[in-house]
Amino acid sequence: MNYLAHAFLSGDNREVQLGGLLGDFVKGPIYSPKDQPLNSTANKSTVLQFDNIRFGIQHHRAIDAYSDSLVSFRNCASLFDKKYRRIAGIIVDICFDHYLAKQWSQHSKTSLTEFSAALYPKMSDCQLAPENFKRFSQRCIEARLFEIYQDRATIKVALERVAQRLSRPKLMAGAYEQWEAIYLEMERLFETCFGEIKSWAAARLAKHGYHFQQWQPL
Repeated sequence: MNYLAHAFLSGDNREVQLGGLLGDFVKGPIYSPKDQPLNSTANKSTVLQFDNIRFGIQHHRAIDAYSDSLVSFRNCASLFDKKYRRIAGIIVDICFDHYLAKQWSQHSKTSLTEFSAALYPKMSDCQLAPENFKRFSQRCIEARLFEIYQDRATIKVALERVAQRLSRPKLMAGAYEQWEAIYLEMERLFETCFGEIKSWAAARLAKHGYHFQQWQPL
């Protein structure tokens, strides 16, 4: 899953949502301050000192592992030509944010604008976050990224940004055009796949005492 999906799948708690976003920026083991190994060189004064944020990061990782295991997710990836095999999962993750933004009212009782307006300040105020997350947050807020995911052109830009980070950027060449060609087919598969992921995420949130009352009924 990509940024918007992870924020949404984190439920109603803003700090858990923030952790859902931080999952792509915080690497390595997740320790609470009291469980930090004595010989660890990790900075104990980090964003991980907050229980809800720490859970959000763990939730992010669990969702990624679960979604990768789904046949419905692999079916989405298989829509792309074999030349994209190594990066198809990344492309699908990004495209899913578009479909989620497009279908937002089917999943959330709160509008996408309201959801974003409540989350942006949390992102901006997270002073203990890694520097790369702070830079991402600034770009995200300035561009109103979550809202403009509804525009297909945003996905084109997102894929281009990912290509720049690949050791072989040419692997991404033509991916956006291919997505355009399979747009409706993937949208149908998204509805099934995201439904499975949302149900699983809801069960995990409930197990740990977190709410998702702003979601539309499952």
